[in-house]
Amino acid sequence: LMVTPAAGEVRFASSAAKRLQALGALLKADRRAMGAGSELKSFDIDNKYGRDALRQLYGEIAEALPPMNGLTQPKPPSGENFGKYMRRMMNAIGLDIMALFRRGGQKDSHKVAHFLNKLLGLALDDQQFIFEYFTEIFAATVRVAQSTGKFSEGLVELKAAGGIHVMDGYPKPIHTCPNSGATTSITLLRSDRGISAEQALEKLEEWKTNQKELNRAKRNGSRSCSGFWIGKKVQTNTGKPLVLMALEAASRFYRSTRQFRLYRPNNGDAGVNQLDYLESIYQHAETASEIERAQELWKFWYKATDLPMGHRIGITVSRNIGTWLLTGAVLPVWKNMLETYRQLRQGNSSKFNRVTVVRLETVTGERIIGLHPTGMNEQMVNKLVECIKCYEIVEQGKV
Repeated sequence: LMVTPAAGEVRFASSAAKRLQALGALLKADRRAMGAGSELKSFDIDNKYGRDALRQLYGEIAEALPPMNGLTQPKPPSGENFGKYMRRMMNAIGLDIMALFRRGGQKDSHKVAHFLNKLLGLALDDQQFIFEYFTEIFAATVRVAQSTGKFSEGLVELKAAGGIHVMDGYPKPIHTCPNSGATTSITLLRSDRGISAEQALEKLEEWKTNQKELNRAKRNGSRSCSGFWIGKKVQTNTGKPLVLMALEAASRFYRSTRQFRLYRPNNGDAGVNQLDYLESIYQHAETASEIERAQELWKFWYKATDLPMGHRIGITVSRNIGTWLLTGAVLPVWKNMLETYRQLRQGNSSKFNRVTVVRLETVTGERIIGLHPTGMNEQMVNKLVECIKCYEIVEQGKV
């Protein structure tokens, strides 16, 4: 694929990347299978993060938003003010940014393809100037999403620090298509989410290596709070306090609330929370003796939470969790699965709220792709099997 230096032509490459990803997902169950992997990754900007970056760019042009953390608005080639220059360029291609913000938006205004198409109407130097800053915002948007654990490329990549195992007796066939002979199966996985003290230290060192990108402490004079934190209260069932590791996440803006990515011995990724939460329940381990104590506590809880799925020790859950997947030929049972899912959602919509496509690799190297309805459990599996059997009886009666 050959693209000229005209920034607006990236729209063609972006469109090709999206189509190849869709084709790979349909034919090979892998968005990267048709050449839309690393070769076209840099052109894949017409997505959620591209739209967020475009909103940010428009916000800066309208002087409604500050630059993202770590970015500086470039000096226009004309030498004039950034906002004034950008508004003049946008007006020249039919995008009235100020009117856009006053009216709350207009059709296609935040679509990346529409923006790139409009850019073709500018001189090459202006195209390059605007597009380069847009890509900087796009990269910063992706970096923030990755740092807070919210980055997704479509398929959910199921990972576990301790490995993923297929439980004995699975996969279990629940349906065979009478026409094609294709089988639909239920698979139960055991994921060890635990993270050892050694792995935690590796994450801390990796974070320190990437500190230049975050570098928040130096910018605003605040102290560094990343590292081990020890619980202020002792757990009655073990006589030991809890422990976690908090690593400061990249912030979107300079004065944003400080957020930290949390890791626990029984859960390699415990989400994101603010500094106020940490300071209310935990004490930051800063001295050498406190850090050594934190590591000893980490080793204790890592071993103590190696329990069967569904078990817990006090308020701390097992590091082993179960995940149900629908694998194989899912289209023949799709209608039944959605109907079952709808019934189980009634009165419990927060638990049963979506179906995701999951990709994973087990400890034996087996690669599995399947559907994971959120909240899927043994009750749902039994109900789904029962629903499929009833459907088969009805179909046989028609014949």
